[in-house]
Amino acid sequence: MKNSEENSTQEVDILDLFKIFKKAGQKTEHFFLRIINFFIRNAIVIAVLIVLGIVAGYVLDKRITPSYQTTLVIPVAFSTGEYLKDFSEDFNAKNPALLQKAGVKATDFNSLQVKPLTDLRHIDGEEHLFLRFVSENNILEKEELKKTILDKASRVQLSLTHPKTINGQQVLTKVLDYLRKNEYYKQLAAIYKEQLAIHIQSNLEAEKQLDKVLNTKLTGAEKLPYSINGEAIDFENYVLARKQLQKHTLDLQKEEIAHQEFLKPITKGSAKQVQGFSFYGKRIYVFPIAFIFLYIAFILFVRMLKKARKLNKA
Repeated sequence: MKNSEENSTQEVDILDLFKIFKKAGQKTEHFFLRIINFFIRNAIVIAVLIVLGIVAGYVLDKRITPSYQTTLVIPVAFSTGEYLKDFSEDFNAKNPALLQKAGVKATDFNSLQVKPLTDLRHIDGEEHLFLRFVSENNILEKEELKKTILDKASRVQLSLTHPKTINGQQVLTKVLDYLRKNEYYKQLAAIYKEQLAIHIQSNLEAEKQLDKVLNTKLTGAEKLPYSINGEAIDFENYVLARKQLQKHTLDLQKEEIAHQEFLKPITKGSAKQVQGFSFYGKRIYVFPIAFIFLYIAFILFVRMLKKARKLNKA
């Protein structure tokens, strides 16, 4: 008896669930039919709105001048990245006095961006972990974190956004010529070059000492003291130390070449059109859709207004 009652209850529940789904399906179908019916009844108006939107969007799109971007990469050291960043903020504000000194017109560009090209492989383990820690835990403000990363960068990318008719490389050349006139950073650049030369010479001397030890071992002569510059080194690690020292010397020599001239570009890019979706340049698609939505909103507003008036009369 109990089993029959339970089966009957389950059948009732399934029937109720089926009715709910059926009702929901009918409402959904009715909703879409009303939408289709609305577009059929207002087909002429909607067609006119689409045509007007396409025409208006086309005309405005043609009047908008596409933006182009020209880039170059510059080696940085001794807080030069911060110097470039501070300059870009003043430059983007289009200060008349600054632009005049740099020989650039306000119409020559839209913006100048400074992007650090930080190679995390060149940052030692502790600093790498520190940057990751402060980034994940929001310890530093966004701008402070950007400044910290910029200080660690050995290269930065300057990106100038400008109209198509402007030669971006010429504008960037004028900017760099102006930046090189800063006496403080010119002196820092000279000191940095001097220190690089001293460091390279020191490494080359250390390489000679390592070669002497290795040659002595290979010829079977008496072993020399296992120390370089006063630091003891196990003989088994001499070959590895020689290899690491050569790599470090090569990196320093590359850096010396990069900094032969203060703010000397490493690579220069050609002007490329700024890509990505934007309202500007896409109005021919956006305007027709916007006109239709405005028309629908207007109809809904009128209907709500009529209902409100009926309630007031009642």
